Amino acid sequence: MEPAHNTIPFAVRGEEDLTDHMLNGEPDNLTLAALVSKIGLRASNGLREPFSFHQPRDSNDPMALLASLKKAGLIAASNATDPGNGVFQSDTGQIRLDQQKTTITVSTPRTDAAAFATLPRPLDLGAMTVEASDGSALVSASAIDGAASLSASRRILLIFATDARNTGMRFRDADEKIIEDFGRLPALIRKGSLRLSFKPAADASNNADDWTLSPIGLDGRVHAPAASGTGLPAFTLSNDTPEGPTTFFLLERK
Repeated sequence: MEPAHNTIPFAVRGEEDLTDHMLNGEPDNLTLAALVSKIGLRASNGLREPFSFHQPRDSNDPMALLASLKKAGLIAASNATDPGNGVFQSDTGQIRLDQQKTTITVSTPRTDAAAFATLPRPLDLGAMTVEASDGSALVSASAIDGAASLSASRRILLIFATDARNTGMRFRDADEKIIEDFGRLPALIRKGSLRLSFKPAADASNNADDWTLSPIGLDGRVHAPAASGTGLPAFTLSNDTPEGPTTFFLLERK
């Protein structure tokens, strides 16, 4: 993961801005800037005027600040950040949050990942596409063989995580945000499945190779392949395997 390019300073007026209230903090509408760049006190490597939040805080407009960063070329013109529509993209372009679609994605040279509440249509992450899912999930694919890119990798670690909760866990509200009873061990995971496909490598390597998909037990043991094929990998991933439930899988290209 590439670190943020910019640091947005929050100006502090010494003791004048210190209070006795332990819960006092910066306004939420300003700290949302952390979804785009680093935020904090002014540092030697931080941005200077006018790219900072001043006191009093209610005089600051985070949308105007982000727009000025883009105008100055400190954020790419293609950056999709649109606070009014709940979209925030890191200044590296690698992380994107869409509040309305309840989706967050990560796309780096060696990792594609996404977490979502629903998936009404395929989700293109770069080297990998999540074609469909039967419910909310987190899925990621990472090159673990030192390859320069995910599409060129011959050994890929897949993680597929669904909802997890303790046995007997109960909630007070229909949205399941207020816990009534934390329950007890063992922890349970929701049975789920999703469909994944991989795109061709830019240099055409691996595009016609044989591949296998093997579940990895929660004890770290790699089990017999659950799926195999030739060419670009495309398969359904299920966390309910013959060897028991798991969240880890190994995709190998021969």
